[in-house]
Amino acid sequence: MKFYKIVSLITLLTLLFVLGCSDRGINNDKDSFVLNEGTYFTKQGAHVFHDEFVFQIQNKFQQMPLAAYWPKAAYPITDGGEFLPVPMLILLAPQDGDENFYFSHGLKEIADELISKGEIQPMAILCVPNDKIFGGYFYAGSSPAAGAYDSLIGDELIRFAEEEFFVTTIRDKAHRAIGGFGMGAYGAFRAAILHPDKFGAVSGVSGPMDFDGADGKSGFEPLFAEALTEQGITALDSLPTSFNYQSSWPLSRLFIGGGFAFSAHDTLFNYVDSVRINPSTNLERLEYYLVSDETLDTTIFPNSNSIEYPGVTVPPNTFKNNSSFVYGFHLPFNNVGQEVTPVWNRWLNNNLPTLFAANPNVFDGVNIWIGNFSESTFGNYYEQTNSWVSTLRNAGVVVDDYNLTGYEGHPANRDQYMYDLLREMLIFHSERFGN
Repeated sequence: MKFYKIVSLITLLTLLFVLGCSDRGINNDKDSFVLNEGTYFTKQGAHVFHDEFVFQIQNKFQQMPLAAYWPKAAYPITDGGEFLPVPMLILLAPQDGDENFYFSHGLKEIADELISKGEIQPMAILCVPNDKIFGGYFYAGSSPAAGAYDSLIGDELIRFAEEEFFVTTIRDKAHRAIGGFGMGAYGAFRAAILHPDKFGAVSGVSGPMDFDGADGKSGFEPLFAEALTEQGITALDSLPTSFNYQSSWPLSRLFIGGGFAFSAHDTLFNYVDSVRINPSTNLERLEYYLVSDETLDTTIFPNSNSIEYPGVTVPPNTFKNNSSFVYGFHLPFNNVGQEVTPVWNRWLNNNLPTLFAANPNVFDGVNIWIGNFSESTFGNYYEQTNSWVSTLRNAGVVVDDYNLTGYEGHPANRDQYMYDLLREMLIFHSERFGN
């Protein structure tokens, strides 16, 4: 009897398994998608976007490697495509993210799936890397050390992408968007504000979007205290003349990169762009730069020598790039976490709410999506992002928001739920691109 029951149970389980497979087969057929709806490709080498990049620290060859997703609907007909015009999305990487950051988190597979299922329209996606040395300069630039990101992201990068990278993008504001995670979110909104004629939609996920926070104290100030801990500095110490930027100290590098972007104390370069001709071939052999003049830049801080940190000379920190030009930067807080007012004010001049207040109509007709999660990489990015959302909504700007939470034992921190967020971001942009 027991043997009969066992055989009957096995038969029943087998039948259920077959029926289950049949059901799953139907579901699979319904939910199946194609993994070759587009191509991933990169552009390495020296992309000369701006002369200033030759002076950017450890970037004397002006390199800007790019990675991209190109949908097959836009391929030439000879390559099996339809040569259709498609919209373009630019994605800026977070701190420490390179041009492959989004692809390493499933961007190609997500785009393939959503296009194959008809959930998004085919789109070209261009991925821009963050700086590898410091905190990425916030995709901003007020000095040669930080590069010319403001003019790059909103002008030359678009021209390069549309004329030399993708050949079938729709070249108007309504079909061009920008987004990013972390520091890339700040960079995306900064570019959208500074270039109001370029992007019809902007998106961002959990980034440094309100430097002083909703209460004026909950932004970068507590993060600087953590950076001092990374440096091994206590309130009893004076701020050192060497602020270390090793890779295991992300907050320290964030403040160094921001220092170069927002509060630099640089050598002002007047240079001549020259080309040397190879006499035997009559071809260009080398492009180089003649520094015609070097003067201390007093335009940033007219009375910079009067700015004092406890026990140190200003500027307290300097670096040399590969061309041996010396760059100094000012930190916005001192060794006890107090604001260094002239420096901090320069940071606040670059705060998104400040930039937005100077042009309150900049988001008229612009579609906005903001994702956030409470366990973000740097603790108060969540609060900074929420404060930015409130700033926009209080000004009457419509914001589509998406709040992500993790699961018990699996918090939504760092990049663990990037796959989900990328899906939501691509769906948003596809819907806002229109037809």
